Amino acid sequence: MKNLNLTLLALLFMILSNFSFSQISKTDTLNKESAKKWFEGITWSKGRAIDPSSTINVLEFAKQYYKNKVYWDKAFEFLNSPELAELKPGEYTIDSTFVFAMISYADSYDSSKVKWEAHRKYLDLQYLISGSLLYAMAPYKKEEVSEPYNDSIDIERVITNSGKYYKAAPGSLFVFFPSDAHKSVKEHERDIVKRVVIKVIYTR
Repeated sequence: MKNLNLTLLALLFMILSNFSFSQISKTDTLNKESAKKWFEGITWSKGRAIDPSSTINVLEFAKQYYKNKVYWDKAFEFLNSPELAELKPGEYTIDSTFVFAMISYADSYDSSKVKWEAHRKYLDLQYLISGSLLYAMAPYKKEEVSEPYNDSIDIERVITNSGKYYKAAPGSLFVFFPSDAHKSVKEHERDIVKRVVIKVIYTR
């Protein structure tokens, strides 16, 4: 009887422990160390061969992922589509107005003709399908806004001289948050560059 009681107590403890853990929001326990470990495991990619950019704010990415895990999982499921490379340019609804994708061919080569942009409602998850692209990033600053925020297209234009460029090859993944002003240009003028931009709702 004593052994049975001990077994039952141990079982009850395990159940309560698991229940308690499941009730704890990941965003409450995340820190730079735990976020980095989670990020480097790349389980969030759902098996997609991805080369995440070193520019990604890992802690913010982890927080956003766990705040809207359903949406992020759907975004990466879209990236895992076997026919991704064959999809035609256009907009694809993934989850109502919370997640949608835009596939396009990059046609800009002259950086001086490409405007900086920033967003408020959505995060930009950008995955390069083919070609070579240069992404420029800079911290978003209100004092550098050149065109007021347009709510209908979730874009705010800025002018900045503090941007840095990062090369993207097929399989590269960049994630831009509202704190990131960004733009992109083709590395080679005649290169055919195809990418998918997935918009995921941002939660403050």
